[in-house]
Amino acid sequence: MDVPKDAQNGETTTDLTIDELFEFCHSITEKKIGLDVAVDKLKTFSNETLCKLLDTISIFDQGIPATSKEDPKDANPIKEFYRILEDVYIPEDVLALEINAGKQDPSLTQASIRCRTKLYYKQVKFNMLREESEGFSKLVTELVDNDADLSANEICNRIFSLIGQFNLDPNRVCDVILECFEASLDQSGEFIDILHELHVNREYITTLLGFKFTFYHDQSAPTPYSIYLVAAHLIANKFVELSDICPYMFPSSDKIKELRQEQIANATKRAKHAEVIHTANIFVEAKAQPLLDSGEATGVQGIPFATVVAQQEAEDLKISENFEENRVLETNQKVGLICALCEIGAWESAKELLDCMPDGFAVSGVPRISRAIATMIEAALDEFYHQKCDSSLRRKSVKRNYSLKLQPSIPKVSDWTDLCELSKTIGYLGPRIGYRPSCYAKLLRLIHVFIIDNKIYAGQKNEDYPEITQMLDSVIIPGMTLLDGNCGIAEEVWTLLQIWKSSHTTRYPELLIQKGKLLGRTKYLLKRLSKESSRQMGRQLSKLCFVYPFAVFDYLLSQVQTFDNFIEPIVESIRYLSNLSFDILIYSIIGQLASSHKQQLNESDGSLSAWLQSLASLTGNVFKRYSAELLGMLHYIINQLRVEKSFDLLILREIVHMMGGIEAYSGLTQEHLEALSGGMTLRQEGASFAGAKNKHACTRLRETLLQGDLAISLYILMAQHHQCLVYKASLNYPLKLTGELVDQCRDTLLQYSEFVVTNLKNSDYCNLVPPIDELLGKYKLSVDMAMSLYRPVFMTEVYKIFHASMEALKMTEKLEEEVETEAEPGEVKEKGDKGKAKNGSSKLNAALEQSFFKAALEQALDRVVNRIGSYFDSFTYAKQLNVRTFCMFWLLSRYDLEVPTNAYEREIEKIRRQRNDLGNNYEARARRKEEERLKSVESKLNEELKSQKEHVERMHMALVAMKDDIFVATTLRSGQASSFLQTCLLTRAVISQADALYAAAFFKKLHIIRAANNVTVLVVDKLFSDVLPLLLGLTENEAASLGQFLQSMMELLLYWRNESVYEKECYNCPGFEKKGAKANEGMILIDVKGFQRLCFKYQFQMGRTFANLLQRKDEDYIVVRNSLLFLTKLLPVFPVVKFIADDLWTIAERLRDQEKGKRDDLSLKTASYMSHLKKRKVKVFESLEFASTLPKPVQSTLLPKPEPDNKVVKKRKLTKTSKSIESDDGSTAKVSRLTTTENGNDPVDPKPSETSNGKKTSSKESQRNGSTKMLDDGEIPPSPMPLKERVSRKVDPKRD
Repeated sequence: MDVPKDAQNGETTTDLTIDELFEFCHSITEKKIGLDVAVDKLKTFSNETLCKLLDTISIFDQGIPATSKEDPKDANPIKEFYRILEDVYIPEDVLALEINAGKQDPSLTQASIRCRTKLYYKQVKFNMLREESEGFSKLVTELVDNDADLSANEICNRIFSLIGQFNLDPNRVCDVILECFEASLDQSGEFIDILHELHVNREYITTLLGFKFTFYHDQSAPTPYSIYLVAAHLIANKFVELSDICPYMFPSSDKIKELRQEQIANATKRAKHAEVIHTANIFVEAKAQPLLDSGEATGVQGIPFATVVAQQEAEDLKISENFEENRVLETNQKVGLICALCEIGAWESAKELLDCMPDGFAVSGVPRISRAIATMIEAALDEFYHQKCDSSLRRKSVKRNYSLKLQPSIPKVSDWTDLCELSKTIGYLGPRIGYRPSCYAKLLRLIHVFIIDNKIYAGQKNEDYPEITQMLDSVIIPGMTLLDGNCGIAEEVWTLLQIWKSSHTTRYPELLIQKGKLLGRTKYLLKRLSKESSRQMGRQLSKLCFVYPFAVFDYLLSQVQTFDNFIEPIVESIRYLSNLSFDILIYSIIGQLASSHKQQLNESDGSLSAWLQSLASLTGNVFKRYSAELLGMLHYIINQLRVEKSFDLLILREIVHMMGGIEAYSGLTQEHLEALSGGMTLRQEGASFAGAKNKHACTRLRETLLQGDLAISLYILMAQHHQCLVYKASLNYPLKLTGELVDQCRDTLLQYSEFVVTNLKNSDYCNLVPPIDELLGKYKLSVDMAMSLYRPVFMTEVYKIFHASMEALKMTEKLEEEVETEAEPGEVKEKGDKGKAKNGSSKLNAALEQSFFKAALEQALDRVVNRIGSYFDSFTYAKQLNVRTFCMFWLLSRYDLEVPTNAYEREIEKIRRQRNDLGNNYEARARRKEEERLKSVESKLNEELKSQKEHVERMHMALVAMKDDIFVATTLRSGQASSFLQTCLLTRAVISQADALYAAAFFKKLHIIRAANNVTVLVVDKLFSDVLPLLLGLTENEAASLGQFLQSMMELLLYWRNESVYEKECYNCPGFEKKGAKANEGMILIDVKGFQRLCFKYQFQMGRTFANLLQRKDEDYIVVRNSLLFLTKLLPVFPVVKFIADDLWTIAERLRDQEKGKRDDLSLKTASYMSHLKKRKVKVFESLEFASTLPKPVQSTLLPKPEPDNKVVKKRKLTKTSKSIESDDGSTAKVSRLTTTENGNDPVDPKPSETSNGKKTSSKESQRNGSTKMLDDGEIPPSPMPLKERVSRKVDPKRD
């Protein structure tokens, strides 16, 4: 044997054992070592090692199949290795002797062939585990039962011993190791180490593992999950490549795409089926149980809700049998492998396989995969979460063991950049992160901290880390649906959404299925919801809302819009909702209101739809009872007003009514109207139908309105929209509907302004309201709206100036007293002198106080006059009126003119009765509390009564001092009366009934203070002579308000009609001059008889006007309706003449029958008027009893004359009566009247009357000229002016 040259040179040589040389040869055969490397290593072998190598080759050659050596196609490198040995190291004859030993002997050659065949072919083709069970049984024992805690190297040595001792096939040993690995997955680490020590052939392991997967392709038996875990561990430890094992797995890629479509279709089917719960299959015993499982005695029997849920899940399982989680894992090997990879933490391999499938196929079909991915994400977030979140969130946290077999391949998160990278992994889950609440909560809190730390709020873009905030839309919000009713997380989400706006998507099949299930449970609960079971059902509803609130609320709102009697139980049952659920409820309500698929008007009559009214009522009750977010709803109403939509004002009306306890101004009784003229306490106690006010709700509404300029913005927008309705909406809507919308807008505006004035402090209100010139100029508000808004500011300024003056006076008196105390001791005054001085000082102070108040009033008025001076010139019909008078009229209220003493006394008496009735209705503690409240209210009422009396007295004295400047001395007194009537009295009278009473009170106050150049009779004459034009352009509420004004004015005239009252209060007063009297000619006064004739004339003119309107066929609806409203309001004062009352009854009876079946609402209004006319307790006068002298000849009936019948003429006996009467100018007239004694035609026209000067005039000419020169004829204009063409309510001054 030749010695290597390196050894000859004395270099270091290597000594190897037989085992190492055997492994060396095996590595060459397996191509693990190249021939060039093997040759280089041979150079280092010592002589002894080379001798051992010769022995090793002879043994090793026996294990090589003969066919491998003979096949020329075989690429086994051992033959090339032999050639190198022959050429360089071992002589050819020696090597051939060792290798070919026994070949010359045929028997030895045959024995060698048999041995090789037995070792190779027989073990491959037959199951040696059954034939040689002892060796394999010992092998299994060594692998599974490792009680001695041997290392992997020691176990491998024992395996080698068993292979040698029992002549085991190494490949079969590898298969047994995998089988034991599958049976002992808890020892996965040990088996992986064993495989590493054994240096197994990885291609063979891949083939063997693929054979196991292929065995289950026919699906006769389910694929065990343990195989997935074994494959996952082998892939994770690089024994098997994922690309090599996937071809062995089922199903194919095309089949997976088909399964995805079937999965989506099945989800849709499950969702639809889950919406209905069938309880017929539930056992009878279960139906007899209490309705709920809480153990409470509800008094309601039914199927337990847990039983219903179980029934629903069972039915859902039948539909989704082929898509159930375990079924998918058993039949879809690729999904099962993904699940196993995720559970052991091999995310990169799982991600590679997920990318080859349709989006969401694996994670949606197997929630187990989602939980495993969420576990890896949570492990990556854990340290960063504890670092960033508050101590309050982590003080009880402990180190979690995430039960991962390997360290997850997802890198740890250490900063926000890493979290952005992690969002890509979270994107594979989407909302399915909700399957693991702990991971969901940590991610939610980290996003919350990120938004706060980076000060990213609603409406702002996150430019640095957009992925973090995007997870709100794609993960957090929709993920709540998959949480199992977690109230705590719902509250945290709501807290986050308060500073960040977000939306969610429903493109995930799991959400669709969950929605169907929750909708079915919601239907089941609402079918059994009643007033008695509202609390018990509410608990279950709240749990459902924690999961998917949109599905619950959409169905709930649909039921409310269909059944209005469902509102109260619904409001009672939602008491257990979380803040987030309440927020979503309001969002759902806004969505229903803004839906373009719903008609907000009824097609039949054009009125507001019932669903809108029901939804408005529900909204008001929800905000009253619960602390739901109100700002969003108010912003929605504001946005609707900006686009000129007024239907949603009904929502604001209900909110103010329910939360603020403020009633709408329409439909108030006289007691309520009287209470509205008092102080704040009286208005709250006596002017509301709602009873006790909800203080908490009122406070929430006030605080919400104070955010920004919301309070004033709402008022200004409603005021602008009121004008928009008159000029724009009337072009698109029917006239009746336009009137209703105008009334609704004005009523809501008045109701809202009442709440703001009542509940806001004066300082807050004054800071919010813009100056009066901005309201008129910048915001383009009408005078009535601008003045109404500015009125509280004006009176606050008056008292601010007044109190400043009083404080200065008190400081002066204090200084004077200090000077007096420093006088000499001998200058001591007597007690009587002190009393006289004190009494005189008090009188002086009262006079000074009154002068201070007058000065403050004038100063505040001057400020307003200076601000609106430029705008006043544009008021065409106000030019003949004093601007100070104009401003004073609009800036005062009924509170400034009258003291509602009766209302105060009535409320105080009611409170005292309530205190007396406390004994039996309250417990001791509650009784004391209620008694203290009632005492406080009574004390406030007494203080308000005293304060208002003082204020009214101050205002009266100030007006008395200013009476000479109220009206300007002018020759155009008729035009001045028209301007005052149009721009002041009528314009304010149509706002509301309370304002109508104020207008009448102001008119009366001008008479009481004897205002110079007053136009009392001229105003009254124009008012009652021009009733008809006012009827044609008014809405329903405006007509009712103006009717209230006319009632108050007529009531005042009837009061003055009394002779003694007239002589005392009216005669010789400004304003009672005849029309022909000029300012420079002195006063020509109207006596009491002339005033009585005027009152009769007004009664007759109104009766004739209403009779003509109601007798016309097919008269316009608005005219007839307004006429009936006027007549109803005027019942206490009109008609009071018998023949007018009788004729109106006859006319109303005809109208009722005429409109029946055509315009039923008019027929009902007419019947209502007739009923009230019949029941009223008002004295009715004969004509001559009402007025001692009558005007010039008037008709005795309002009924039309029938056409004469030429065929039949009945004889009648005519009786002629005559009476001399005195007219206004002092002349006498003789009135003739013909009456009949039997039925027939109307009396013939009276003969021409003869005056005292001998001049004859016909009755027609007398009627044309009128009873006096100062009265108009009151004829009906030919073409009424409709509402949509009305610009302002006015009386043309050119008539005079």
